[in-house]
Amino acid sequence: EYDDVMNIQREVIYAQRQKVLDGEDLQESILSMLENVVSTSVSSVLAQFGGKVTEESLPILAAQFEGIYFPKGTLENHRRELLDKDAQSATALLHQLAANQTLADYLEKEKKPWPEEDGFVKKLYDQMVESDIFAMYMTKEDFSYEADREVVRKLYKTFVCHCDDLDAMLEDHSLYWNDDKEIVDSFVLKTIKRFHADSAADQPLLPQFASDDDRQFAETLFTRTLKQHDELQELVRANCRNWKLERMPFMDVIIAEIAICELLNFPTIPLSVTINEYLDIAKVYSTPRSASFLNGLLDHVARQLFAEGRTMKRAEERPKKVEAEVAEAEKPRRRKISRPVGNVPGKPAPAGDEAEAE
Repeated sequence: EYDDVMNIQREVIYAQRQKVLDGEDLQESILSMLENVVSTSVSSVLAQFGGKVTEESLPILAAQFEGIYFPKGTLENHRRELLDKDAQSATALLHQLAANQTLADYLEKEKKPWPEEDGFVKKLYDQMVESDIFAMYMTKEDFSYEADREVVRKLYKTFVCHCDDLDAMLEDHSLYWNDDKEIVDSFVLKTIKRFHADSAADQPLLPQFASDDDRQFAETLFTRTLKQHDELQELVRANCRNWKLERMPFMDVIIAEIAICELLNFPTIPLSVTINEYLDIAKVYSTPRSASFLNGLLDHVARQLFAEGRTMKRAEERPKKVEAEVAEAEKPRRRKISRPVGNVPGKPAPAGDEAEAE
């Protein structure tokens, strides 16, 4: 029975320990712990103190519980030890980020504070500290740096990666930022994982590009697309069957020009890789039929350039199913335009009259 009582007391103290960690009055916290275990099952333990907790019995009970639950030293020393660990681990990653030189330099260069978003930040903070993730973290026994880094990662992934309010706020600042948010989120999560307990202020953040070659590729592709605009546009015009360039969706024209520029200027990239990459971009940023249309257009351009000896990338024969899809996508799109037929000025047109026009 005594062992059962001690187990109950351990559980109660564990549940109440956070009050001690939060810096509440030590004796008051101990008193709260002990009063919670006053019941029939523990009356035998407290019988020597008259069956209740008093100011006189408190030091004796505290000493007894010290031996049971806090074997490393006194309760006060244990509280200080936990607080020290908490300060060293729970805030270590955040302190590292605050002191990071690369991040500080970037913030100084950009200088884009958002003081009007204080309300949003407070709301997001409240959601985090009231979450089950944070509640479990506050009652954990693992005080390692890795455990505390992991809770920061989980909070970001749960409350920042999928936050409609944040998406709306970003859209208010720029219509284009949300397109990059998924990539930015992945960079942040990877950056968190790259930090360690011994990371100093010079800890590098995740770079924008994986290598200098990737950066050079992006810059070269961008600048050459601009410089070769007239040539690229003429190739698009000559190969968009059944379409006038002016009637093509503007995003399709841009995607086609960049794809053709890559085809001309980067001989080590296979033709299929180039085409598939830009078809995926079209599926996200252009119309539902754009991918099939661009597939046919880029195939025609590749065949022309190969025949002229301007590229060594040969276009493969396409399956009949793909050929049919491309042919369908290349047909001019028709739309219905409602307009009055035979109407007299000043009088409404007869109901239901419609004309179909290209």
